[in-house]
Amino acid sequence: MTTKPESLMRGVVMAIFLVAAVVVFVFISYDDIAIDQDLSQKPAALSVTGSTTIAPLAEMWAQVFNERQSAILVSVQGSGTATGIRDVATDVADIAMASRKVNDQEVDFYGDGFEEFLISYDAISIIVSKPIRGSGVTNLNRDEVGAIYSGKITNWKNLGGPDQKIYVVARSAGSGTGDVFNEKITTPGVAIYCDSNAEVRDVIMTGDNAIGYLSSGYAQDCRLCTLAYEGVLPSSENITNGSYHLSRELYMYTWGVPDENERAFLKFVLGKDGQTLVQGAGLVPVLE
Repeated sequence: MTTKPESLMRGVVMAIFLVAAVVVFVFISYDDIAIDQDLSQKPAALSVTGSTTIAPLAEMWAQVFNERQSAILVSVQGSGTATGIRDVATDVADIAMASRKVNDQEVDFYGDGFEEFLISYDAISIIVSKPIRGSGVTNLNRDEVGAIYSGKITNWKNLGGPDQKIYVVARSAGSGTGDVFNEKITTPGVAIYCDSNAEVRDVIMTGDNAIGYLSSGYAQDCRLCTLAYEGVLPSSENITNGSYHLSRELYMYTWGVPDENERAFLKFVLGKDGQTLVQGAGLVPVLE
């Protein structure tokens, strides 16, 4: 037989359970994530588009962020820096990934509503096919790279390599990586154009006489041969101290002040866990 105190205790426990079950708002705090979550609603969609340099890292950020909470569902699409900037300015996407700063032409066209967030440091690595690196071509200076991309130097023998035509690979229009390369070295006059870092990587790896450029994060692939530029390799230390002259900054942009969901994701990206993923991706964190 159940006594009154036992019955009362069971009633109290059941009441507590029922109250917990119907609570709508739950505060989630896990390292760099703090979100007020309405468990009765579907997760809010947060779209991130733009730079193919940042996209693989952003996909890792999104995966971890999505696993740690269920109030916001982040999706990532690598579409090129110019496209990401257009998307965020026209309300197609919430956050843009950019491997360069928004330029004056974009501000003139879309307006001055961009909010900028520095997310990591990177460098443009000059890479060649393995046979070229193996032949002794280990370093190129600015004039040499410029001459290759302008078509003034067309054979590797002029650079100490084999008697082979140089297969020149560049990035397509709209690429932030391509824009920085054009600004710092030269706009290609003779080149095969690729739409992404991954495509450049694949072309270089499958060729025997090619040269290209891509993010230092992609250049970590052991199947690629990275050259010194002006006698300096794109190591993390050389990127940080500025001695590698093709170093650059990577950004995310929102249109106007970030809303609550955008702030939550950016806080994670710029927090300890997000920046640890930056380092794991072969890029340089903004946190010391």
